[in-house]
Amino acid sequence: SVDWWASLHQPASVLRLGGPTMPAEYLAPLLLTAVAFTSGFAALHLASMRAEVMRRHAGALQRALERKT
Repeated sequence: SVDWWASLHQPASVLRLGGPTMPAEYLAPLLLTAVAFTSGFAALHLASMRAEVMRRHAGALQRALERKT
């Protein structure tokens, strides 16, 4: 989009065919935080999925116990 509407945005500075134009002092922390944020999101998402599986399993066990009584 930055290439299509150049009057509204600065040109691309990270993902370019000729390589990034951003200085390494800015690019390294940007990429590091992007990786850290993505890893954190994945960890939280997996924890949420695990909690949901456990919740459903506990519900199934409780229903099974209720049927026995």
